[in-house]
Amino acid sequence: MRASERRFSRKHVIEAEGLDSIEASAARVFHGDADRWNPELLLISAVAECHMMTFLFLAKREGLEIVDYQCRAEGTLSIDPDGVGGEFAEIALFPVVSFRDRAEAGTGDEATIIGLHTEVEKYCFIARSVKAPITVHPSQRAVAE
Repeated sequence: MRASERRFSRKHVIEAEGLDSIEASAARVFHGDADRWNPELLLISAVAECHMMTFLFLAKREGLEIVDYQCRAEGTLSIDPDGVGGEFAEIALFPVVSFRDRAEAGTGDEATIIGLHTEVEKYCFIARSVKAPITVHPSQRAVAE
């Protein structure tokens, strides 16, 4: 890429009626502003959020009480040799779920939670629409009453 092709601002604002705006740019690797959201981060976030919302729905359906849900999400880009295009090689999610333990009922909540993370892939339309492989590396912990 010629230096002259890099000399323009990638800063922009994403707006949707009735919502807060999002300050955005290109990813740093594409000469963007690292302090702003970029399309790659937005896609990774959309996959993580869809996984979370679908998981919470399935957990509620199973009668599980989820106390906390945190997720770290990462994406690996595969950039074409010309440096202009590419694709995601992988999106990895690392959800940590805290749940109210029902061990006295013999329900096997930990196994159920792991199973629900797998079941999410059948329902999350964002993940189903993404071509890159999405891997989920869950962990969970029971919390006392």
